[in-house]
Amino acid sequence: MAPALRCPLCRQSFFSGRGHVYSRKHQRQLRAALERLLPQVEAARKAIRTAQVERYCPEHDQCCWCLCCGCEVQKHLSHGNMTVLHGGLLEHLACPDHRKATNRFWWENKADVLLKEKFLVSQQDYTRFKKSMIKALDSYEEKEDEMIKKMAAEIREVERSRQEVVQSVLEVGFQRRLQSTSGSARPRRGLFGTLYLERNKQDSL
Repeated sequence: MAPALRCPLCRQSFFSGRGHVYSRKHQRQLRAALERLLPQVEAARKAIRTAQVERYCPEHDQCCWCLCCGCEVQKHLSHGNMTVLHGGLLEHLACPDHRKATNRFWWENKADVLLKEKFLVSQQDYTRFKKSMIKALDSYEEKEDEMIKKMAAEIREVERSRQEVVQSVLEVGFQRRLQSTSGSARPRRGLFGTLYLERNKQDSL
């Protein structure tokens, strides 16, 4: 009896040897797995000519499973507070190791040859993507600089308004204190008033 072979796509062991890859079940599982990966690859390929850069967020740490290489691949490419969308997946699809693994996967699983190129990115396309990525990064940095300047201007305006309000409150409070003091203070006697009172006192004696 032939030794059992484990099929990672069907997740079962078979004793039919290499003949299993021709079975309907295996081909059905193969097509389903490729269809799950294809939309992510197509989305990445669209970014070759028009790379997109966004501010980093935790969602950009997503990974996708490369069926050909049998490993997880970082979907986006992040550095600091910036993320190049689909940059990680495109870098993987263009590397020589992925091309070798794809050729081996297609041969071992008898996949449709016409579909193989859809899961590969040529070095020419990846070079085109890197040029597009540089332009996108420059544009992003310019927008960030403009945003920082705008925020700084808004902060200065808020601070100026706050100082005006504080100054106005202080002036109103000062005026009220003056009015309160002038209204409650006893009238002062001048020099002549004091002399007049002393003279009247002496005359009465």
